[in-house]
Amino acid sequence: MLDFDLRSKCKIMPEVISLRIKEVCRETGLTDKAIRFYIKNGLINPSYTENYAGRKNFDFSQNDIAVLKRIAVLRKYSFSVNDIKTLLNDENSIAEVLDNQIKIVSQNAAETSFVLTNLKNAADNSPESLDALCETLKENIEPSDFNLSKQLNELWLKIKRKLPLFIMTLAVGAVFAAALLALITYALTKIIINFA
Repeated sequence: MLDFDLRSKCKIMPEVISLRIKEVCRETGLTDKAIRFYIKNGLINPSYTENYAGRKNFDFSQNDIAVLKRIAVLRKYSFSVNDIKTLLNDENSIAEVLDNQIKIVSQNAAETSFVLTNLKNAADNSPESLDALCETLKENIEPSDFNLSKQLNELWLKIKRKLPLFIMTLAVGAVFAAALLALITYALTKIIINFA
């Protein structure tokens, strides 16, 4: 009779837990719709089976749940889906994405502060009709007010992208100017020596 110990001959695999979408919703705090949106946009790729009607039944691993929890945190801080995808695919981009997010949130905060101030001022004036309220609010809004900070942010991003080229151009210009100045100085020195 052979005495065969399965544990010594087989590699024991860690238990893999897969959860259905409803369980994942409970664990992550995300809605079914949000999770399906993240799947559709390629932020996570859980395994799935299709039923006869073509509906996909997803099975989420612990890794999928961990990624969804990260996504939930980042979405609470208004990171875009594209930024989250960038962060998930390239952790070296954290500083750049974070810097951009700070600018976006700052811009939104300035606009929100502007709106809040004007709403409080309108409330202090106690308008008696909708027309009066709209007139009070309209007085404080210039068409470009909301777009100004957005335009400044876009301009800064363009400058930031072109800054290395601009610096190189300045450096070449400075070298050219220095060479021209040296040539003029040399020519003037020769002229002065010839007249002396």
